[in-house]
Amino acid sequence: MRGAHPAFTFIEVMAVLVILGLLAGAVAYKFVGAAATARTTRARTDIVEVGKAIDVFRMEKGRLPTNREGLSILPFQNEMTDPWERPYQYVQPGPGGADFDVISLGADGRPGGEDDAADIRLSSVRGGTG
Repeated sequence: MRGAHPAFTFIEVMAVLVILGLLAGAVAYKFVGAAATARTTRARTDIVEVGKAIDVFRMEKGRLPTNREGLSILPFQNEMTDPWERPYQYVQPGPGGADFDVISLGADGRPGGEDDAADIRLSSVRGGTG
């Protein structure tokens, strides 16, 4: 067949598009999961740093911030928000005999939850000490 140009059939083109779509979906799924993990990791790191700032406050002032004062009494904590743009919470005394606790309510902003919606607490990051 002289002059005939080889071409892809409609089915072949559709098969390639489906495969590309599946690959793009798999990559996007990995990135979404990585973003959620990064937010949780940042919240845990922030909470540990806030806990250290509270420990320094206790050493300098001889007391813990009250619940009313909260984290706003710490010099650099006034504007600190969790990765979901909500302020970290402070409670004193903390659960299980801890002196205090610092909490992020996770992605959903409500107590409890699972996965990236789970609460992140200094008491659990530090292993129950506050």
